[in-house]
Amino acid sequence: MIGPRKAYFQRKRAAFVATWTTDAQGVVHIPLRDGFEATVSESKKELAAQFTWVLHGSKGKYYAESKVPEEHRERLGQCTSLHRVVTGASKGVEVDHKNGNSLDCTDGNLRIASDSQNASNRIYKNKTGFRGVSRIWKSERFSAQIEYQGKTMYLGSFDEASDAARRYNDAAIKYFGEFAIINQFYDDYEGDLDDLAFCDSYDEMETMVA
Repeated sequence: MIGPRKAYFQRKRAAFVATWTTDAQGVVHIPLRDGFEATVSESKKELAAQFTWVLHGSKGKYYAESKVPEEHRERLGQCTSLHRVVTGASKGVEVDHKNGNSLDCTDGNLRIASDSQNASNRIYKNKTGFRGVSRIWKSERFSAQIEYQGKTMYLGSFDEASDAARRYNDAAIKYFGEFAIINQFYDDYEGDLDDLAFCDSYDEMETMVA
């Protein structure tokens, strides 16, 4: 027999699931607070409906998270994220959102990734307007660099920020493949990517540029 506490949470979860909608493309929309919503593929609705999802995060990076019902805690722990439930990823396994939207947990937007691959797909703000490009201190030149396997890889210095951005694009595609987020253009520029140097700090990188 189900106890009163468990019955209460089951009713609360059922009321929450009743607010979900499914569009013509088979995407289930899960309303969260402050006008946000998470999405899952219709094939995963029954799985997602076993949890009560809430918005968690800040500064533009949000996730759908839930306390885990008692019957699932041995496998999932006390709390879990929607993308982990959808993919079945165990603790410690990285899950990447292809389009950078961490609330989009539809099947086609999720993939298992390494730490480096997951980091490569994050969105970063940059004053130069290009990913992987920074202005060299006390100089009119620009440096290109990329983070790979926990280290900074120096890609060279350039007169134009756009040239540094193209160099970054080449390296991102080489090292991250389908996980790479590249700058707003990618043409037939072909640099020599065999002579890249690893740097343990930005100070070391500036010494190499000088």
